[in-house]
Amino acid sequence: MKRNLVILGAFFILFTSFRFGGDKKQVNFIDNDWQTAKASSKSEDKPIFAFIYTSHCLLSSKMNDEIFSREEVINELNNKFICVMLDADALQNNIRITAWGANGTPTYVFLDKNRKLTVKQSGFKDSKEFILMAEDALKKY
Repeated sequence: MKRNLVILGAFFILFTSFRFGGDKKQVNFIDNDWQTAKASSKSEDKPIFAFIYTSHCLLSSKMNDEIFSREEVINELNNKFICVMLDADALQNNIRITAWGANGTPTYVFLDKNRKLTVKQSGFKDSKEFILMAEDALKKY
């Protein structure tokens, strides 16, 4: 009986680590720190991708849950961009977001190494649309 409980416990631990993704890959977003994003872009010679969101926006949450969790999107962003999430409700981000012409969420802003806007789009994007948008930004880099 004891042996069966040990085996059952081992299967439970194994199952939950796979089911709930112990080492789940994710987009390496810098959270609300524009200065770090700029410095990383310069030191790594990569363009910047800024995801402008609000915590109460359903489409922002959907992008985060459904699209930024997809392996092809994670690889595209982590390998080719410095990624930063900017909360549109945070006062320190308002001037920058307004300067980029972002007037809703979610908004995706791609900037070159001189922080010049190359691509800006808003609204929900499926993974294929999102990757095409990112590739378009890279062509302009």
